[in-house]
Amino acid sequence: MRELDYPAWLSMTRETLTANDPLVGGLQALNFMSAGAIVQVPGSMSKVEALVKTGEKSQMIQALKLGFFGDPEQLLKDFKSDGTPKILAARITGEIVSAFPSADGVAAKGKANILLFADADLLSDDTWVIDDRSAGVNAGKRAIADNGPMILNAVELAAGNPALAQIRARGQFRRPFTAVEDMRKEAETKFIAREKELQEEIQRTELQIGELQRERTAEGVQQIVLTPEQAQRIQELQTRMTAARKELRQVQHDLRRDVELLGTRILVLNAVVWPLAVAIVALAWYMVRGRTSRREAVQ
Repeated sequence: MRELDYPAWLSMTRETLTANDPLVGGLQALNFMSAGAIVQVPGSMSKVEALVKTGEKSQMIQALKLGFFGDPEQLLKDFKSDGTPKILAARITGEIVSAFPSADGVAAKGKANILLFADADLLSDDTWVIDDRSAGVNAGKRAIADNGPMILNAVELAAGNPALAQIRARGQFRRPFTAVEDMRKEAETKFIAREKELQEEIQRTELQIGELQRERTAEGVQQIVLTPEQAQRIQELQTRMTAARKELRQVQHDLRRDVELLGTRILVLNAVVWPLAVAIVALAWYMVRGRTSRREAVQ
């Protein structure tokens, strides 16, 4: 078993949020589950201001590919960036033209100020909170993203009082080791690419073996006909297929080993090295302070 990112679930960090906007500017992260994208219709008179936007390495996929729960490995293999950032949340202001101009009723007057999010699961508990368990005891819920504070900010701004949105406490959740995450993702990408190559090589080899083991007679009846040359070729192909499968297992092992090794190093650094360094600095300061005090006493 190995850990894989689910490409359709996005954790949008501060770099992807509009820094000078009171709604999201002070937030640390927002989680989106299978979000869509906001696209302005050509010729629209309204203004669309992006609040949350992906990077250029993104792609739109058909919702049918996700199904009940899309295969993350297949989604990663099929990923092809289209080089275009996607807007996940936006503020829409200005004049809004009805999509049904012939409908009855009087058109509303004034300019719109709308917050639009391309995710219906934005406030689902599974999106931004988890059970906080310690020693098997459930201590309640713990936030892993700022989806909740963002909605409170939206309410404050809609009420015309942005003060609380500016001073609201944020970032009260644990963040993972960035170095470990980056290394895992890099190794994961390399692993999947190499795994695909090896699987294709194994499949090609199996097909070649099957072709060599079958030869149709004039009557159309399949029978095994192995010449010495064919037998030798099959042996070579089987040897190559065995080597490919061995390398595939080694790639999987190396992925787990590298990530676990880095995680252990960082754990030792935080649990042992840094406390020891602080203790040494404190001891040195204490010794220097003691010598200074003794010199002052002698003088």
